[in-house]
Amino acid sequence: MTSAALVVRKSGISARLETGGHGNFQLVFRRATLKALLPCRGHKPVDDDPARLLEKAMVELAFFDECDDVLEWAGELDLDVARPETLAEFRAVDEARSNLIALIGQQRYDGLQTEIAIGQAISAAALGYASSRDE
Repeated sequence: MTSAALVVRKSGISARLETGGHGNFQLVFRRATLKALLPCRGHKPVDDDPARLLEKAMVELAFFDECDDVLEWAGELDLDVARPETLAEFRAVDEARSNLIALIGQQRYDGLQTEIAIGQAISAAALGYASSRDE
């Protein structure tokens, strides 16, 4: 669990899930006239709670932020970098990240990314521990 609910409340953003666009679906965050349209791959969130949608976005963006460039990002997702749609999706994710930072602030963005990284590290350690006990 992250502080996403607090970030949603303090920043005053709304969030919704849409089908279509680049990727399998997109997450839309908005406040007044500013919005972030984040194309996503993988599993859709099971509900439309704004905090859960923000958490999903932060997980997607954590992966994006770890990639050095479009070649690494496309390679990790098994996308053909020669296809124009791949570059368009990469640019859309990059733009969504910038717009989300504008919506919630750099400090909140960084804080959520840190929470996501800690959660992933704990999950990986727990999985490793469970696997070692099975041997």
